Amino acid sequence: MEDIEPLPQQIAALYDQLPALHYLVLTPASDLGFTPFQGFSADVVKPLLAPLVELMAVLPASVLEIFAPPNVLPALRRPLPQKNTTIAGMPTYRVLSEHKPTRDRIAVVIGFPSEITSAMALPHDANTIFLTTKGPPGAVSLSGYKGHLAQAIDVVIRDAAAALLPNEMQDAFLATPLRAPFPEGSLPSRGSGVTMPNELLSVSLGHAYNGSDNILSGEASPYVDAIIDSANCARRIIGETSTNIVLYAPSIVRRLYAFGSSFWNNLLRNIPRELREIVKDGLFRNPNYSGFSLKLKNREPRNPYEDPIAGPILSLRQSELRLMTAGISALATSGTQPAIRLPNSVNFHASTLREIERHSERVNERNRKILQLNYKRLSHEMLSAIDTRIIEELSQRTEAITLVADAPIEWLRIDGIPLMIRHELSRIGMTPGNLMLALCAESGMHSLPASALDDVIVVRSFAHDDPIRNSLEDAIQIFNLARVKVRFVDVTSQTELISCLNSYQGAIAIFDCHGGHGGDESHGWLKIGNERVDTWQLAHITRIPPIVVLSACSTFALAGSHASVANGLIRSGAITVVGTFLPVNALRSAAFVARLLYRIDVFLPALKALDKNYLTWRSLVSTFLRMSYATDLLQFFIDDKNWLEQAMFMRIGPMANQDINLLRSDWHERLVRRIAWASRKSRDEVLSAIENDSPLLETMYYCQIGRPETLGIWLGDVPIN
Repeated sequence: MEDIEPLPQQIAALYDQLPALHYLVLTPASDLGFTPFQGFSADVVKPLLAPLVELMAVLPASVLEIFAPPNVLPALRRPLPQKNTTIAGMPTYRVLSEHKPTRDRIAVVIGFPSEITSAMALPHDANTIFLTTKGPPGAVSLSGYKGHLAQAIDVVIRDAAAALLPNEMQDAFLATPLRAPFPEGSLPSRGSGVTMPNELLSVSLGHAYNGSDNILSGEASPYVDAIIDSANCARRIIGETSTNIVLYAPSIVRRLYAFGSSFWNNLLRNIPRELREIVKDGLFRNPNYSGFSLKLKNREPRNPYEDPIAGPILSLRQSELRLMTAGISALATSGTQPAIRLPNSVNFHASTLREIERHSERVNERNRKILQLNYKRLSHEMLSAIDTRIIEELSQRTEAITLVADAPIEWLRIDGIPLMIRHELSRIGMTPGNLMLALCAESGMHSLPASALDDVIVVRSFAHDDPIRNSLEDAIQIFNLARVKVRFVDVTSQTELISCLNSYQGAIAIFDCHGGHGGDESHGWLKIGNERVDTWQLAHITRIPPIVVLSACSTFALAGSHASVANGLIRSGAITVVGTFLPVNALRSAAFVARLLYRIDVFLPALKALDKNYLTWRSLVSTFLRMSYATDLLQFFIDDKNWLEQAMFMRIGPMANQDINLLRSDWHERLVRRIAWASRKSRDEVLSAIENDSPLLETMYYCQIGRPETLGIWLGDVPIN
């Protein structure tokens, strides 16, 4: 590896004095409705917001970067993400503008000229940078800029930062040379949405492309080649230690995957027959990536964009895809992690998902077998649709995954282990588009002291004669928690729920109640008293803690709409939600939540005793899910297969937990071998029993939603920098 050229000494010495950069992309936030396919606000589609999000993605993450050569940039973004970004509408910006001036950060406000003009008329810090395409006086305009995009505002950032330093430091700071212009590139961009996130990640780290070499194919293979090549290019720049990725699968709202529905029939009936194939099969039902091919019989192709119906449909969906790609690019650059796109066909399993949900609601042996068969079919079909080179990327080069998808990609089995158990993994829903874009663009670490997790509220709502009313409370009492204090509050209406949440100032809320959904065209709900509460309506009227755990059924439902309970809580203020794909067994759910609280109670002090100072909520929950999965496996061989005595649970279980806590990559293999030894079966017999009889276990009903990787827990006396 080449030697890393250091930062200028005088700049490194000012590290603690330099202000942070906070990027904010402005949207009009006008009430023009939503796009029909993915659910973006119409005002971010026309004019298209994507170029502004892409600009935000490549600009410096910190003031230090404007002095740093390219080979230093990856190190400056470790060990924790440094970039602080968000997307906000003008109404939100008006509220933010009322805050007191600050000298510890520089706001970089990016927007269309009309929004920038409005923002500049509001109160703002003197050091605020307003950036636009062609702006009003006082704003930085990119019109006519010819240099490397990542360096477009280096000078402006330097001058704004200098104004915030003590007077005696300003001259030396201003005299320090900025980083040299990044070298011109020699290789072309692939000119495709499937590579744009990786190309923008590389650009943000000083790489440049020269021209374009567009992918012109209807087959999947050339796209996979380009995806892998662009990811490897980004990895070479980041360094070979890069093991985190964004894994994403573009989709439309779930109800529109019923391609024989009245929606599609009404939409397509007035489109000429030769153009229907382009719209339906080339764009929406294309199993591969972006391209498609048509066979023409001795005639010139008709331009679909000239058709009054087909043209707007194609343009609108392409705008949605461009916005989606911009969001993924922002997520990749803020986390300094490559992005891998999956084929569209992973979304084409709506009927199987409905069957899985239907049979999960019934507890008899016949339905349990049908449930497992449907899961095996789903996992096999999704895995078969994904190129083996991508599977190898996941298997050999990936540790942590930020998943952006609606399909349950967590359930993919690689080497016999579900992706959500094999990897540290969290998810963002691909729909609705507005929420996806906001979550992907939101970056910056939120730090909590470990003590903030000691005060937990359980919002409970069951009838007094409901047999599961006390299940969670009884389960928690079994663990005899030492530090964590859990308070149960019974609520019987939405009004009481709001009052309860507003009075709680802690970090973790658990909802203990019934949940459900009304299908793929209706909102999910929580049963509070006699009301079905739509969590999307809690935004701006109650405080939602940063962490929410849902001990309720179908809160991120496989067969429900994008308007799930979990998504509603994220929209209303939560940073992360532990939700459920399916209906859950009340007693097992109670045990699951109680064990999670026990892990907080015992594991965090144990880490501190080992001189560990920091971990993310995603890491904590991911290791817990592995422990829960190990428990499910042991119980399967004890209760269902009768291969093990109950006493073996207390012998093998702690050993599996120790392997998981030590982050051993072979913990699953060691667990399988211990089960084989204890049951006097072969390793292959154990694996075959799992794969054939019960590959879908209760722990897999849960998922981490939102941005738990941005929620840090510090264990020492001061937060980590």
